[in-house]
Amino acid sequence: MRIKFILSALCLFVVSIVVTAQVPSTEGTEFWMSFMKNGFYQCNDSGGGDNNLSLRISAKEACTGTVVNPNTNWSTSFSVTAGGLASIEVPYAQAYNANSEMVENKGLKITSTDTISVYFANEVTNSFDAANILPIETIEDEYIIQCYIPSYNSISNCNNANRSSFLIVATQDGTLVDITPSVVTMAGHQANIPFTVSLNEGQSYHVISGASNTQGDLSGTYIKARDGKKIAVFNGNVTATVPITMDNGWDHIFEQAISMKYWGKTFAVTKSMVTAYDVVRLTASVDGTEIRKNDTLVSTINRFQTYTFDLTALSCYIEASQPVAVYLYQISNGLSNGNGDPSMVWISPTEQIIKNITFGTYNIQEIGNNHYVNIVSNAGDVSTVTLDGVNISQYFSTVTGNADYKFARRPLNHGTHTLTSLRGVVAHVYGLGQAEGYAYSVGASMLNLTQSMYVDDINSEQVSIRDKFCYLDNHEFRADVRYNYVDIKWNFGDGTTATGEVVTKKFNSPGTRTVRMWVRWLNNYNLLDSTETSVSIRLTNLELKTYNDVVCYGDTYSGHGFTINTPIYEDMTEQRTVPNIMGCDSVVTLNLTVLPITHGYEEYEVCNSLTLNGQTFTQSGSYEQTLTGASGCDSILHLDVTIYNYRNFYISATACDSYEWNDHTYTS
Repeated sequence: MRIKFILSALCLFVVSIVVTAQVPSTEGTEFWMSFMKNGFYQCNDSGGGDNNLSLRISAKEACTGTVVNPNTNWSTSFSVTAGGLASIEVPYAQAYNANSEMVENKGLKITSTDTISVYFANEVTNSFDAANILPIETIEDEYIIQCYIPSYNSISNCNNANRSSFLIVATQDGTLVDITPSVVTMAGHQANIPFTVSLNEGQSYHVISGASNTQGDLSGTYIKARDGKKIAVFNGNVTATVPITMDNGWDHIFEQAISMKYWGKTFAVTKSMVTAYDVVRLTASVDGTEIRKNDTLVSTINRFQTYTFDLTALSCYIEASQPVAVYLYQISNGLSNGNGDPSMVWISPTEQIIKNITFGTYNIQEIGNNHYVNIVSNAGDVSTVTLDGVNISQYFSTVTGNADYKFARRPLNHGTHTLTSLRGVVAHVYGLGQAEGYAYSVGASMLNLTQSMYVDDINSEQVSIRDKFCYLDNHEFRADVRYNYVDIKWNFGDGTTATGEVVTKKFNSPGTRTVRMWVRWLNNYNLLDSTETSVSIRLTNLELKTYNDVVCYGDTYSGHGFTINTPIYEDMTEQRTVPNIMGCDSVVTLNLTVLPITHGYEEYEVCNSLTLNGQTFTQSGSYEQTLTGASGCDSILHLDVTIYNYRNFYISATACDSYEWNDHTYTS
């Protein structure tokens, strides 16, 4: 989700934290931007005077970087301390686009040695707006513009001020951009007739509407860079009043345009504090998009069309049948007792919640300390929402139209603030002072909601290369495409391909594979176009473990996860699969040698008793002894024992001189 942060020379830094893996955020190391025309700039295009163009750069870690205009060789360097803020004043000649439909060398490239957040402000007396700049990872090649309707009235003595506009900055040489304006432009390009602009790296192209009245709304303009080349696009109004019937309360408003891949279907919109009402505008990306407000069908609009309504209630719930862009416009000061002035803020879809965000307010004399934050949370998560470390669950009320969501509107002191939630919130911050105001989205994740790839039901943008997928398992790859398409093609990075919305793939070798999904569709010129989504996954090696062991015949074997009975003399091999640390199967093989029981036979004839191997026999008979053999297994000794008992008997004999008996000579 694209996030707008508003800062001035006194602004504090804003840092967004997106905790899901690989989900793009507003932080990065490379950015492209330029400044749109501010209608209050001396009410002419001469340059100089009270115009102030500035960049604000914040970082969580200390880093250095440069701001470069690659076409004029102008550059400046910056350094940011950890948690600090750097301010850069940008010369008017380097980045201010006063003209319409002229290729100019007004693009700036910002690079850094570590991730940073970048914001820019376009300030003139009586007119101020600011926004964050998106890193190159989150800009795309295709956009639909949304502006506000130019007023019925005009600012006296201000040339070409009451008009809508947009700005394109190229990031690569040889960028061809096809533009189909929704209304006639200042240079005479006709409505609904495409024209092409050729830009090189760092060149900019500013388009201002031809009509300075209600016929000059460039909303619905379609912009597409060829060959997938990324462009940074900004949209808004040179000046505007909200609503268009006002003849005072003018202001320059702008926002970096959000690619359609981040648009959503469900929105909980909350009204600003102290103002009479807000204006809400929705732009469609698909024909036949049904818009429901508080579960009531209020409009059906086609691609490039915009539906507008006034938000007078404290909240409402919007549900679209197809992805839409939603912006909230704060009204001119004349309708709110002098409070505020027009501001333009992106409303994040409820699908794009963020868990932790630190943000800052900005302060000018007219606003003072009148700052606010509107927060939307899933009803079940309200108890976990904290603002500056304090639980604020008691301030939430149910969103009108959907009890699954709750909202809170809280005043803020000027300074830095931290918003946290267990599962995430959507929020925007604003200030409303005397005839001055600002608003920006606090933060949101940037999941691709119009074309997503899922790997085993995990969004590819949340898959990390550190995650492991099981080798030889069947993996499901699914496309979630929320627009009409011709076909879907897959390349699995191993020489195999497939077609279809859902495909199953088994990889035959481990390692890292980059899987690519192409969705082909008919673009606005009825030509076949395609968009690509890719993800790199790491396939876990199949773990093979082999153990060699022995068991004695007749024993039960227990080891390495096996339990085996061995009733016969036979060596054996057993296998089993077990999950490894990543949950993938590993194969364990056990080679088991069964050792036999040995047998022996011995005979003994003894008097009275026999003691053998610690056992005493006193009666004749056949016996067995179980002994431990050299292998550690039992050996059986079979015994035949004969016991002769000792007894007394007498022999009487008569002899001369001596008597021989039983090998003994008796002489007396």
